[in-house]
Order: sequence, then structure tokens, then C-alpha cells
Amino acid sequence: MNEHELLAKCLDGLRAALPGGGTVEAEPEAAQRAGGDDADGWLHVRGPWGAMDIPYEAKGHVSEATISLLNRRMGGSDGGARASNPPWILLTNYVNGNQARRLNASGIAFADAQGNAHVWGPGLYVWVSGNRPTASAARQSWVMANVTAIATAKCMRE
Repeated sequence: MNEHELLAKCLDGLRAALPGGGTVEAEPEAAQRAGGDDADGWLHVRGPWGAMDIPYEAKGHVSEATISLLNRRMGGSDGGARASNPPWILLTNYVNGNQARRLNASGIAFADAQGNAHVWGPGLYVWVSGNRPTASAARQSWVMANVTAIATAKCMRE
């Protein structure tokens, strides 16, 4: 799944989870705005509760390195990020339960292509979990995890 397809699936799931007819629009590669800090783009979330603009990072696979990177961008340490307004949001293929708890503890919002999401803001709280990936998505995630591990091991030997 390429980044465009990943973004579309994550946005579809997030739109379905928003209460009261909320909308979500993406502005890819708009990272140079204030607070962007090298974001892949911005999400514009609107609804009866108000409006939020959230910088996003799109990754096909969630790793501890991804979570640590977002913690540093938010000004926190690897042990947990400080509260940020707006929070960063991670868009990814699949967030499992352990990763969801780690992201939540770090103050990082997320939405995945399976429909899981955790997003908050003034007057808004969305928590959707328990959606599992399809067989092809699980296979892709497994392949990405193993390719990353092999590449890391190779780099360490060299």
C-alpha cells in the first residue's frame, strides 16, 4: 500500500469515527507551517465541537523508533511526551493494543487503515480499538517488520 492509499484508508476510518458529522481533510506535504516540524502534512478536523489542525506522520508500520521520533518532535523524552496542542497524529496501517497504549501514554493521537483511532481536542474525544487487519494487511505488516529487522541487522554488521 503506497502512502496515498494509506492516507485515504486512515481518513475514511477517522471520518466514520467522528461524531456529529465531522469532517477530516488532509493537506499532504504542508509541513512548513508553524509547528509543522517536518510533518508529512496536516489534518484539518472540523465538526460541531470546533476545528483542529493536526500535523501528521504517515508510516506503513509502527515501531518503537517511530514512537520515539514523535516523542522528540513533541518535546518529550522516549519515556513520554509532554502535552501538545495540537497533538501529532500517526497515520499507519495497523496499531495493535500495546502500541495504542504506548501512543496514548506518550500523548500521540493515531488513526489506522483498519479503523482504529484515538483523537482528542477541545470538545472531541474519539477512541476506537479492536479492529484487526485483514490477512493481506497482516502479511504486509509482517513483511515490513522483518525487512526492517534484516536491514537493521545488516547495518549493524557493517
